[in-house]
Amino acid sequence: MMKIKALVLCLGAVLSTTAAFAIVPGPEVFLASVGRGQGACPAGVCAEWRTSVWVTNPSTTETAQVEIAFLQRGQANTSPAVINVWIQPGQGEQFTDIFNDYFHLDGVFGALRLRSNVHIAVNARTYDANVTTNRGVGSAGQDLPGIPFENAIAAGEHTTLAGLAQDAGGVWRSNFGMVEVMGQSCTVEAELLDGTGTVLATKTYNLLPFEPIQPPITDLGGPLGTNQRVVLNVTGTSGAIIAFGSLIDNTTGDPTTMDQVHGGVISATDLVGTWTGPWNNVTYGTSGTVTVVITVDVPSRTAQLNLTLTGMVFGGSPPPSENYTAAITPKGLIVNTQSAFAGTLTATYNSGGQITGQAIPPSGSPIALVTFFGYTPGGTTTMNIAYEITFAPSQGGGTAGGFCTLTKS
Repeated sequence: MMKIKALVLCLGAVLSTTAAFAIVPGPEVFLASVGRGQGACPAGVCAEWRTSVWVTNPSTTETAQVEIAFLQRGQANTSPAVINVWIQPGQGEQFTDIFNDYFHLDGVFGALRLRSNVHIAVNARTYDANVTTNRGVGSAGQDLPGIPFENAIAAGEHTTLAGLAQDAGGVWRSNFGMVEVMGQSCTVEAELLDGTGTVLATKTYNLLPFEPIQPPITDLGGPLGTNQRVVLNVTGTSGAIIAFGSLIDNTTGDPTTMDQVHGGVISATDLVGTWTGPWNNVTYGTSGTVTVVITVDVPSRTAQLNLTLTGMVFGGSPPPSENYTAAITPKGLIVNTQSAFAGTLTATYNSGGQITGQAIPPSGSPIALVTFFGYTPGGTTTMNIAYEITFAPSQGGGTAGGFCTLTKS
């Protein structure tokens, strides 16, 4: 078992590393604050808000078929307004005034959800088109990166929006916002903290399915100040959020985006393909092959996995190929099913590339339990998995272990 223990230590070292903060392309991406309409009118000069969106298709071979849905602020959006666009391989599309030119809407604010058959990179600019300067009327606004669905914050998790301020002198003001992304109701506790980490105020928000909100920081009820941050804790139900903050200079109206804290992610669509490689039982010296074929349906947020094993599996003949359905969630790719061969099978492939799971074989099997864990080093072309078998009491108990290395084609 020394080889297995060495592999366990190696895997543990890799899994303990923290993903670098990053925004990456994905098949489902959210822009959390967009809109078109009249804003505040200080000194009688009204802000005229507009949104421009850029969508880039990094693929060199596949056309991106992109569905863009508008999620209106302050309401559920289970049947949103939708437009569909096609972006050729290696090309990008600019939607200069997306609400006027494509949705034919005005006086609306909210979020955008973009779904594609291939990864897309998305960014936006929401800006005031009526800014008067000594050189004439221009625009001022803020950038907003598209955040992948896999970066959503689910129940039991939290995220931080730093660099916010609302001072007594009126120099700065701040907003924060979030959009529910699972199509489920969601409860979020927002905490206002100062620079030392002291909680200044709390407030609970109840979001409807696919609902965006954008309250001012003063909605939390805490004291005014600078160097403040908002911590958002998802405390209940099956929903999840993507969030952002906005720091605005009151003199110029210039806003700065404060992105949610999150790590780099591996999307379920990164796994699409055929994974093959050997398995090796270190304890008994047996071996065989593993083939896993993965397909993904982005709109339904499901994946299909077809598993084929060869060799002396569990000391007997290999089982027939089996198909499993996995749910795509912010916590990763999740399998929870009953298998004729493996029994009760649960497994998770999270957005950091970590694999965990177990199988409890049916009654009468010589195997009582199989546990496994692993990771995809360096992205999504190689998958390393270690496993441990616990024998049933009828077989005298005890354990055996092994590993497999799969390569995607």
